[in-house]
Amino acid sequence: MIDMINNKKIIEKYHKKMETINKIEDEFTKSQNKIKLIIDMMMYEKNNKECKKEA
Repeated sequence: MIDMINNKKIIEKYHKKMETINKIEDEFTKSQNKIKLIIDMMMYEKNNKECKKEA
């Protein structure tokens, strides 16, 4: 009986840790997407300026 209670506690802790890890991964992915968007915008502006210079 004690083993079952201990196992349940361990499983609950595991699930809480996994939820936390998933939240961190989601935030990291959002940050990566924002960084990629910023880089894409910067490259677009750079290319746009180069095109204007050539024209």
